[in-house]
Amino acid sequence: MHKNISTATYRSAMAILAVVCALAATLTVVAQAPAARDRWDVEKNLGFARAIEFETDEGTWMNLDVSPDGRWIVFEMLGDLYRLPFAGGDAELILGGAAYDQQPRFSPDGRTIAFISDRNGADQVWLMNADGTDRRALTNEREFLPTNPTWAPDGDYIVAKRHVVDTRSAGGGELMLYHKAGGDGAVLVPRQGFTSEMNEPSLSKDGRWVYFVQAGPFDYNRDPHAGIFAITRFDRHTGRREPVVRGAGGGIRPTISRDGSKMAFIRRVGLKSVLFVRDLESGAERRLFDGLDPDQMETWTIHGAYPTFSWTPNDAEIIVAAGGKFVAVNAQTGRA
Repeated sequence: MHKNISTATYRSAMAILAVVCALAATLTVVAQAPAARDRWDVEKNLGFARAIEFETDEGTWMNLDVSPDGRWIVFEMLGDLYRLPFAGGDAELILGGAAYDQQPRFSPDGRTIAFISDRNGADQVWLMNADGTDRRALTNEREFLPTNPTWAPDGDYIVAKRHVVDTRSAGGGELMLYHKAGGDGAVLVPRQGFTSEMNEPSLSKDGRWVYFVQAGPFDYNRDPHAGIFAITRFDRHTGRREPVVRGAGGGIRPTISRDGSKMAFIRRVGLKSVLFVRDLESGAERRLFDGLDPDQMETWTIHGAYPTFSWTPNDAEIIVAAGGKFVAVNAQTGRA
């Protein structure tokens, strides 16, 4: 039996078909879109930008490093990177803009600076020339984000903490080894638990030992006086780990001297964060300077429990941010 279709019914069917085809085309475009916008450009002006100018002679939570030749201090302030003549003077902006740039570290030859930036949409290790030119991303992590880069003495490799998220959103830390030419990198020291931390790496002068801080599973009610963080070293030749600093007050931000004989670090003593120096051969420790800002041992230290500091090239002083200033602490007397 044949049945005639009215003109109105036919037109309705054609309209529905047109809508379905349009939706299919839209879905196709959406499915292909992620490849076109692989990384969000943080620096792109979306029409809402405004410039903010300020002058200051103080700053808070400033990660810093001293160049190998002793001429420059590179540091971060409010997500921008500056360099300052070691002899004093005005700071020069070498990397600014909408991106949040932090934790600059000079290469052993002083020609390159490694730093962390979110300029492509997520924190990555970046490299640039010491004057801020020729910026390029070193890592391309998709889910687990690196922080706290430090150079190996040969200048070919960078060790960094990578924050890994698993069954808890808090995540945990592991240490990665990246070649300066790029690539996926390799896990150097794997994490020990879902929320166990490994962070703040520093390498020995010969590159064999990686010193770092570690803490057990995260707890919102930890006691810093009993020791939250400990300093451990990892032997890159054997894969063995050895304890270095343990016990009351813990230990954070291990920083090996230029000659490789000493390690500066921070320990909680009473209500103060105190700078110590440890002789790596004898194990003897000296309390050096107690004028630091409060550390962040009780918090979730994704980027570290205290800003980076640096030995001078002759190991005579340690340059550290404290009280809004850069302080030169005599490595023998503690005079600041």
